[in-house]
Order: sequence, then structure tokens, then C-alpha cells
Amino acid sequence: LGLLTITDLSQALLAFSDPKIKELKDYILLVETGNSFDISIIFNNQIVSTRTAPLGPEMLETNPDWLLTSLEETLSSFEGIKTFPSVFVIFSASPKLEKTLLTYQWDKSLPFQGKPNVLVLETEAEEIFAKVKSALV
Repeated sequence: LGLLTITDLSQALLAFSDPKIKELKDYILLVETGNSFDISIIFNNQIVSTRTAPLGPEMLETNPDWLLTSLEETLSSFEGIKTFPSVFVIFSASPKLEKTLLTYQWDKSLPFQGKPNVLVLETEAEEIFAKVKSALV
């Protein structure tokens, strides 16, 4: 097979992604994984908890309100999080996701450190995996 390692994309993004997210330290990482999103809460550049939400990017086209409500419900299911970071970092192919996240009233039911804003990572998954591979060889 020639398998080098099996790694979680969220963990690989933390280790090998754009330096901008390392400067943030605290954020919510949304990673599009086909027909779902991995949602990780990051404090001090460490993943403290992750959930997978069955929210495919096609929901942005057909029912963005349902997508946001489901994302909010997933965030509220994280135990032990008293205040959410005020930045969403998106690793996604959906350009509409940034605008959709910015227009939602997150503070109506979830405690955030401030009004949430969004950072979209421009890195491709292949770039991240190439960095992981070169680190292992």
C-alpha cells in the first residue's frame, strides 16, 4: 500500500496551515468533508473538542437557514465550552459559507467572546497532505 500515516484533516490544518490561524490561537474550525462538516473548537492552538455535523455544502443553496440552525445546534452540543471564540475559520470549497455565517445572529443563543467574524483558508487539502507527507519522509 505504501501508507505513511492516517491523520485527521483538522489536526493537519493546525500543524501545517497558513500562519494566520496560528496567530489567532482561539477559533472555531469548520472543515468541509464532502457531505458533512467537522467542527472543532480551538483554544490556544489546540483542539479541545470536535463534532461532525451532517451539513453538506449543498444546504447553502437549498436551505441556508436549516444549515445555520443545525450548525448552531451542533455548537450548543459542545460540553464545557463557556464562551465560544469569535472567529470561524473555514476550510471549504463553498464561497457562500462566509457570507452566510456573517449574516447569522450567533449571539442570540450562544455565548461568544465577541461578534463572530470569518477567516477563509485558501489552502487546498492536497497542499496540506503534501506537507504532512514531507514531514514523515
